[in-house]
Amino acid sequence: MKIGIPLPQLMAPFVGVTEIICGTLVLVGLFTRLACVPLLIDICVALYSSKIVTFMKNGFWGTVHEGRTDVSMLLA
Repeated sequence: MKIGIPLPQLMAPFVGVTEIICGTLVLVGLFTRLACVPLLIDICVALYSSKIVTFMKNGFWGTVHEGRTDVSMLLA
């Protein structure tokens, strides 16, 4: 399935490393405000790229139901 992420061979490891490093910083309590910015960008791109297909297929309520954990992570 193609979702339009440019250079997926490069972006996947980059996103993984970013999530591990920034998640660890948030858990430890170091630079939490700075570490949250890349994590917010990451979850927003994930929501946009994965749920837009669901929205076109299932409509608003189907997308809200399927994306509730992603939205919960964004709001947390």
